[in-house]
Amino acid sequence: MYMLIREVVWVMAGGSTDGSGLGSTTPAYSGGAGSTSTSTSSINDIINNLKNPCFYNIAQNLTTSNMKNAIADIINQFKISDQLNITFIEDSTISVPAKNVSGNTNDFTILINPSKFNSNASMEYKTITVLHEIIHAEIDLHSIGIQTNQQMDHLQILCGYIDKMSVAMTALFPNMTLNEAESLCFDGLNDLIVNNNNDPLWTDWSTIWNQALGHYGLNQDPSSLNNIGIAIQKYELGQQGSTPCN
Repeated sequence: MYMLIREVVWVMAGGSTDGSGLGSTTPAYSGGAGSTSTSTSSINDIINNLKNPCFYNIAQNLTTSNMKNAIADIINQFKISDQLNITFIEDSTISVPAKNVSGNTNDFTILINPSKFNSNASMEYKTITVLHEIIHAEIDLHSIGIQTNQQMDHLQILCGYIDKMSVAMTALFPNMTLNEAESLCFDGLNDLIVNNNNDPLWTDWSTIWNQALGHYGLNQDPSSLNNIGIAIQKYELGQQGSTPCN
């Protein structure tokens, strides 16, 4: 079974996936395009059980044929034909804004806790969080039997999903530039450079992180207009993007 995570683990172990010899040196960022896929994954059904009006609308936006196709294009990074069913449920007990619950089937549940988002957060920010969790669920489905953790998921997202996530976001939000969408797709990935949860398996991936930032014309310079943290924060606080929804 082909999985992007196999390539990540192989490179970490010192192997090379493309004949470039990257395995013998520090792994290099490939540009985020992911792998060429001939699979025909698709979204079979999206069940929207959300009560919060804002998140209900976000989930409904994902049910359109265009967005179903966009999500399918994202998850087609795996050369496997999946017919996915995604259910959205509100859960005020989770300690994070959103969380995926996936098993060994194609039925995913995405839990949303609206109270964990900034009250002024833009719809763009909330939407990218939902897409992030859908990708987590797909990665987890195809990582069964492989030792992994959230950081490894995030490494996969950084190296294989940014481009297609950003294209999906600009399709949903036409007023958003591609560069703005690319910036927002980095949200939630900073455990690649900071051990937020004291994970004993944590690895410092700052080299690849910085390469990825540079690829998209971003940086961490506080005085720069292209600072990644500032770019994300503007959407998180509702200073940029569509009118905040609650």
